[in-house]
Amino acid sequence: MNPFQEIFDKQKAYFDSDATKSYEWRIDQLTRLENLCNENSEALEAAMSSDFKTASQEKVLSVRDHGSGRDRGFRES
Repeated sequence: MNPFQEIFDKQKAYFDSDATKSYEWRIDQLTRLENLCNENSEALEAAMSSDFKTASQEKVLSVRDHGSGRDRGFRES
């Protein structure tokens, strides 16, 4: 037997129990996270500069829009 089968079976049973969050809930949480990142982009960029000592050109963060294939999010100007 596959050594991971028991783990897989437990995870699948948990998922099938409907105890996990819905697709809509997950999309809402991801959208909220995207908004949070956009609203705090300057503070995030400052923190990254402080933590990683990187040049501003290296701080490019984006969110790939799964549906349209276009980039959304914030980028260093």
